[in-house]
Amino acid sequence: MGLCYKFVLNNKISNSGYFNNFHARLHNPKSHREERGWKVFLGGQRGDPVIRVTTNAMTIRPGWEPDIQVLVKEFKTLPTKADPCASDSEYSQLDCELESFQEVLEAKGGCWLPFMTEQSLQTMPKCLTAQDYNSSLRLADQLLFYGNWTKDGCSCMSACDDVTYEAFTDSRVDNTSTTTRVRIFYNDLTYEAVHEDWAYKIISFMCDVGGSLGLLLGASVLTFIEILECVIVYCSQSCCSKKTKALSNTGHRSSSVKSGQINPSNPINY
Repeated sequence: MGLCYKFVLNNKISNSGYFNNFHARLHNPKSHREERGWKVFLGGQRGDPVIRVTTNAMTIRPGWEPDIQVLVKEFKTLPTKADPCASDSEYSQLDCELESFQEVLEAKGGCWLPFMTEQSLQTMPKCLTAQDYNSSLRLADQLLFYGNWTKDGCSCMSACDDVTYEAFTDSRVDNTSTTTRVRIFYNDLTYEAVHEDWAYKIISFMCDVGGSLGLLLGASVLTFIEILECVIVYCSQSCCSKKTKALSNTGHRSSSVKSGQINPSNPINY
């Protein structure tokens, strides 16, 4: 991978169409290298897109004149067990994928490459020789382009709040030219928003359950509350009656009477 340039659009867009937004003219002199051209990746400002640039970016060859139309989609999803997502506003899936790739490259004997993060310098060894650097580059290419590592294999969740940029390219080709003109623009100033929300909240669920029970059984939620109240009253009365009975048994005195004959020899004093 050669030099990477990052252009950040901080101003608001007030116009759309071919002649607005980003225009660039690139020049690539003729050479004997196999890899010629540029890669263009459209994304947000959150995270380092170096892995996506290598694997998912658009390739532009010398002599091409692409017009790239951008379509923006905003997603706000809910974290569920079937489809979890990270609700942290500082979380970046791009950074998570880069860390996962660095761990696999380090485990297979690779050294630190220029596109890696500064935090990985604390754990990964540096490339001390040109041979180590070239072997680490070949290892990275094998992991990225030959299926030995994919972003689907890492445990990186997507962000709950995310913005995606879809590109539609219309290109003209001039094989004799070494200069490329790139135009990136919005076709219109609208975007698609996809927001998830709970279909059934607690109040709506209770209303639906109460209505169904009232239709089928002639009962309502108040009926179940009354039944619960009756059960609680019955249990409390039974417990109180058992305690009262136990107290009455312990406070009762027992007496016994023995019968016998009177001895006439014993005097009786009056």
